[in-house]
Amino acid sequence: MKIQGIVGGFGLLVACAFWLADPWIAFGKDAAIWHGVLAIVALQVPCAALGAVQVELLRAVHSIRSSAFLMAFPSTVVALFLAFALTTRLQPDLHQVLLCSLAGYAIAAGVGAFSISSSCRRWSELANEPIGTGAIIHRTLPNLATTLVLFGLSQVDMILLALFSSLEEIAQYGIALRISTVLIMPLSIANSAFAPTAVHLWTLNDHTGLQKALRPLVSVATLLTFLMYAGLATLGYTLVHLWNPHYENSLWLALILGAGQLGHVLGGSSGILLMVLGDERVAFRITLVTGVATVALCCLGILAGGPFWLAAAAAVCNVLQVYFFAKRVRERFNVDATVLALLRTKPVPHPHA
Repeated sequence: MKIQGIVGGFGLLVACAFWLADPWIAFGKDAAIWHGVLAIVALQVPCAALGAVQVELLRAVHSIRSSAFLMAFPSTVVALFLAFALTTRLQPDLHQVLLCSLAGYAIAAGVGAFSISSSCRRWSELANEPIGTGAIIHRTLPNLATTLVLFGLSQVDMILLALFSSLEEIAQYGIALRISTVLIMPLSIANSAFAPTAVHLWTLNDHTGLQKALRPLVSVATLLTFLMYAGLATLGYTLVHLWNPHYENSLWLALILGAGQLGHVLGGSSGILLMVLGDERVAFRITLVTGVATVALCCLGILAGGPFWLAAAAAVCNVLQVYFFAKRVRERFNVDATVLALLRTKPVPHPHA
């Protein structure tokens, strides 16, 4: 309940910042229209933030169906509204679509709060060690910093392209980046569902169970990513030429970036384990150091060889980051979260044993 209060409170602060900035933003002749848009978006911020954290809280108490419902509900509401508009030949404006999205987020947040409250009322035991609001904020700051750094790093290559490349190269790289992002989706979905299980097993001090749970996760994620990458490599050239031969470079860029994503998937759940099992400060330091290396190598890549070398530098740094994550997980938690866990029949030896 405290976590929901913190997230809702900070969301309202961001919304207030939108409202305070609204009069100072000039939008020319369409100022009135855009001011209304900002007001709706400002209201969406606390609702969307609260819904996002409620999804994770429900996963933590193993309410997987409820969390999946909350995650999909806002998009479903908008999709149903647009389908209704198409069938009735209604011509909705931007405000109506955004209001529909706001309604979806608000309803999802309300349902999520009710679901979590209902679960809490069924728990008869009191917390062994009550955690204060300050402790929660202090504990989550490293993860916040890591997330912000990762978000910034995800924009580095596009920023460099905007500074040193043509619009055509930016478009080609942007398509390749989106294609390569699809390759990591199996691991991202698996990690989001696995995080509560990992915390549960670690709390029970069940290293063997944690290692066993990691093996099918990394094996399925690696297999799916490899199949998608193989499909891209074998069918991509034909599909590009059927669609638009001018985007052939996007295919080669996607293969380079995709190789980095494949290497990332081979590292399994290393990053998420650091962030949910109490080693978030080390995860932030690794992210920061590899982030500096990413910026440096990407700058050298774009200046020395253009988009292709930039993609190669981004792929190498992607693999480098997950390598250090996996190394730290072995040292700290005595488990192997990488694809190499499939080849091991014995527990990982503790480095201090």
